[in-house]
Amino acid sequence: MNIYEIFANRRSGHHLFLSWLVSNINGVEDTVTKDLKKISWLPNNSCHFNDPAHHSFFDKAQVDKDINEILDKKPNNFFINYEEGNINDVSIKNNNTVKIIFLRDFLNTFASKWKASSGNMGGVYFGFLEEKHILENIGYWKINARSYLSGDIARLKYEDLINNKKIREQFLNENFNKKEIFNPNMLNGTHSSFNTSNFNHRYKEVDFSEMFKNIVLEDKELNELISALGYNKIELILN
Repeated sequence: MNIYEIFANRRSGHHLFLSWLVSNINGVEDTVTKDLKKISWLPNNSCHFNDPAHHSFFDKAQVDKDINEILDKKPNNFFINYEEGNINDVSIKNNNTVKIIFLRDFLNTFASKWKASSGNMGGVYFGFLEEKHILENIGYWKINARSYLSGDIARLKYEDLINNKKIREQFLNENFNKKEIFNPNMLNGTHSSFNTSNFNHRYKEVDFSEMFKNIVLEDKELNELISALGYNKIELILN
């Protein structure tokens, strides 16, 4: 049994990544994980558990029971998707567990969250009118950014998933000994916050508040992480 723990931020395109990963590991096109069911059984005796941290908030005992029942069934592949989870706090104890970080650039991730919080996603809400929620969501991104930069982990950026076939293939080969059978254009994620297909500049379609801009520009660690990851400096975009 192979266990894959995937860590990503909400609204980062990570369900498209998850579908791509599942499809290429299983060798069968994934059409299920985008539906956001708690537990989904997939082809080739594989299973996907969607966001156990979220479900644990309501009933941790049930989540533990669910996971143990899945482990008892010994799926060939067990994919566990953590949204906003801390990679250092959660883990299934198994010698064949692979932890994976998927990261999208800060501003486009937050553009999607901002768009969703304004009511465009049918009730999804990230609370960007309040400073505490802005800081909380920035903290989630920084956790994954730090984990990505640690280097000792399977990792892929959204930008490379979409635009760089060579890096995608290298990611699959080096971490899972797999070839790319399905490319991202062949697959679907969850419903987008946007109606356009311009994935790289969605922040231009959002009117961030001055409070948000000030918090971001004054966060020294955030700006250092953005630079270390090779993304454009935030002050060149927000100012």
